[in-house]
Amino acid sequence: MAWLNKGNSLASLGRYEESIACFDEAIKLDPEYLAAWYNKGNSLASLGRYEESIACFDEAIKLYPEYSDAWYNKGNSLASLGRHKEAIACCDEAIKLDPESTTAWYNKGNSLASLGRHKEAIVCYVVAIKLYPEYSDLH
Repeated sequence: MAWLNKGNSLASLGRYEESIACFDEAIKLDPEYLAAWYNKGNSLASLGRYEESIACFDEAIKLYPEYSDAWYNKGNSLASLGRHKEAIACCDEAIKLDPESTTAWYNKGNSLASLGRHKEAIVCYVVAIKLYPEYSDLH
């Protein structure tokens, strides 16, 4: 737990390379440490290392297939690589697991818009706004 917490604190400071090293230590101690895989994926994504982040989110999903946050963050990384159809599928899985996931709806809308499917994107944005009208800048 200390390695995970240290990694999370470093990531909060924007020190992603150092946070990844901490998550790696946590994973060495427990290869099934869900939070370490998930947070390592987030740090890798923050560095633009999307393929590696997808692999980490896949590990988290393998450990806990119902982890909706891992699904939509995998979708974010896929979208960053321009793989919007795959990103939409990940967001759909996240929404199936958690229909009130504002971020999953928002991210699905972004990928749909990137594919020129604007009417479908608007539906997603409407749902996101309905779920969380106070949130002005989803990301």
